[in-house]
Amino acid sequence: MRRTFGGMVGLLVAAALAVGAAFPVAAAAEAERRSGTVVAVDRATGTVVVEEIGPGRGAEGNEVARHRIALEPTTPVVGITRAAGRAPDGWDGGFVQTSLSREALTEGAFVTVTLRRDEGQLTAEQVTVVTPGGPESR
Repeated sequence: MRRTFGGMVGLLVAAALAVGAAFPVAAAAEAERRSGTVVAVDRATGTVVVEEIGPGRGAEGNEVARHRIALEPTTPVVGITRAAGRAPDGWDGGFVQTSLSREALTEGAFVTVTLRRDEGQLTAEQVTVVTPGGPESR
């Protein structure tokens, strides 16, 4: 039986397509996050402004960027800090997460916001208020 070069290429392409179909790749979008200091809280409109600085931010690559982020009534606000002793996960000095009220969102708080973009508007899916150090630093 004689095979041509074109026939072999076609066979290889068909095999590659079959293997690719057998192992589909999920294209899950990675959550977008912004971390920085809260510089404004507008409880009337349900927004916070987070000031972020770091590599790749701003037009010059290392500038301060301000993000106005909308909060929905159901947006969870959580706090994270280090445990004074053993954390629930069993590690000494591990992180402990607790639920917080919206009142914890104050100017000067350091936060990480997991968000989504809705027609150009940033909307928080979760706000994490970070307390540096352990409970004694509160």
